[in-house]
Amino acid sequence: MIYLHRTIQTSQYGNINVAHNLIELVYVLPFIEHKLNNYPVDVDLQAKTVTLDKLTFIMELGKAGERISIRKNWDKTEFEYFCQGLSILRTVRHLDLSKGNIGEVGADSLSKAMAQRLPELEYLYLSHNNIGEDTAQTIARGFPNLTNLMYLDLSHNNIHNFGATSVLGVIWKLNNLRNLDLSHNNIQGFDAQIVNEGVENVYALEDLNLSTNGIGNEGAESLSIIMKFFSLLKNLFLSHNNIGDDGACSIGRGVTKLTKLIYLDLSNNKIQDVGATNVVRGIGKLNSLRNLDLSHNSIQGFDAELVSEGIVNVDALECLDLSNNNIGSEGVKSLSKVMKWFPQLKYLSLRHNNIGDDCAKRLSRGMVKLNKLKHIVLSHNNIGDIGAEEVIRQIGNLELLS
Repeated sequence: MIYLHRTIQTSQYGNINVAHNLIELVYVLPFIEHKLNNYPVDVDLQAKTVTLDKLTFIMELGKAGERISIRKNWDKTEFEYFCQGLSILRTVRHLDLSKGNIGEVGADSLSKAMAQRLPELEYLYLSHNNIGEDTAQTIARGFPNLTNLMYLDLSHNNIHNFGATSVLGVIWKLNNLRNLDLSHNNIQGFDAQIVNEGVENVYALEDLNLSTNGIGNEGAESLSIIMKFFSLLKNLFLSHNNIGDDGACSIGRGVTKLTKLIYLDLSNNKIQDVGATNVVRGIGKLNSLRNLDLSHNSIQGFDAELVSEGIVNVDALECLDLSNNNIGSEGVKSLSKVMKWFPQLKYLSLRHNNIGDDCAKRLSRGMVKLNKLKHIVLSHNNIGDIGAEEVIRQIGNLELLS
């Protein structure tokens, strides 16, 4: 016998406890919000319980079950019952099961529930569930049945390389999936051969978050190889991955295939001059990129000649973040030469870069042709009044200097 207990308010009887005898049909916890209007009810005032018509309850729960959020530590039995109930709640669109320890108690049950089809499900949150490597493969088997899925969150799950590869090996079948979050795992790369052999079409993904894994140089190389399948991608997040110079060179080669890319985040990756130069060369073949984040790296400058050899079109770039690097005097020289390739630039951040008055003067002269530049951040750079005045004088359309 399985029950759902919930306390409701009635104007006539005050707080009463609702006990639904659903037997083998569904098990749902009281965290689910639903309306209890228009039920045929039998009120027992002495027991303070309300018995509802079972079929009516399930139908109403199905209507109100478009958004379900349950964050608790499940045990194996109750999660199995819950997953059985999911096959009845066919109208659910938003399912949040984060922080539920599903990796240990319910991966197989969840995979089976997905296999029975949740035809309306659009958003699935499974973060902080200790899913791990083997469990990721188990859960991934259920994903192809979620044909309307648009957003999938698998962050904070200790997923490694093969688990992540298993996920990529099936989600290409989901024509509506736009956002995949695999951040805060332990993904050091992908098996490019498995992906190449198994994927038959480009991913529908527009947003891919791989930040805070351990991708490194080799992982960046494997990611670069499979980027051809992400031709519709608009936003790529790769921060905090220890990618380094060699990895950045790989990313620079791979991004040339991302012809719709708008935002690229490579912050906090120990990238130096060679890597940064190759990234800029790579985006130079894109006419869509509007935002590039290279902050918190170890960039001292760019090889302007090498950049110019690869540049085709960076007319779309509007925001460039180079803060918290070590650009200094020599870097400013090369940066001034590179700036001419970014005629649409509106925002430039160079804070924390050891730039003094002389560097500021040189930099401002290099940005004279940036007619669209509205906001430049030069804080924490030992720039005095002279340098600041020169920047303001040279850049006529500047609206905000900080």
